[in-house]
Amino acid sequence: RIFAFGAGVSQFVSGVLVHGLEPYCRGNAINIGPLGNGSSAMRQALHCRPGDLVIACSLPHYSSDTIEVAETARARGADVLCITDRPTSPLSKHGHVTFYADAVRRLLPNSITSAVAVAEGIIAAVANRRSEGMDVHRVLDARTQRSVAAGKRMSDDT
Repeated sequence: RIFAFGAGVSQFVSGVLVHGLEPYCRGNAINIGPLGNGSSAMRQALHCRPGDLVIACSLPHYSSDTIEVAETARARGADVLCITDRPTSPLSKHGHVTFYADAVRRLLPNSITSAVAVAEGIIAAVANRRSEGMDVHRVLDARTQRSVAAGKRMSDDT
């Protein structure tokens, strides 16, 4: 099982991860804190066990909920992969593996662009090793093509 969590703007990185990993993990990739809800994430983290993977993402201003989820999951035997901005991040010490993604911008709040790139890299690595996700993508693509064709027929009728 793969659980992903990020609060605040980091929730979008978790969403990208779950969306990209789910086809390659037989549906066993879930966002445990929809909309960055730390309470929901902790409920799931308390069910973690060895063999599970928790992916925690937190960028400045670091979320105490994300740090607590990572700490709890690790204490329960799950592997923890962290995505954060630097080794001094309070999330770093809770990861078995930690990826660093620069988040600094000069004028605006922190950027998730680098963290999304890391997430895409993780997805690509998994996709490269697990081909069953391609079957899921073929079914989804065929569904999309049918929807596009049906929409075109409807617009041709008007």
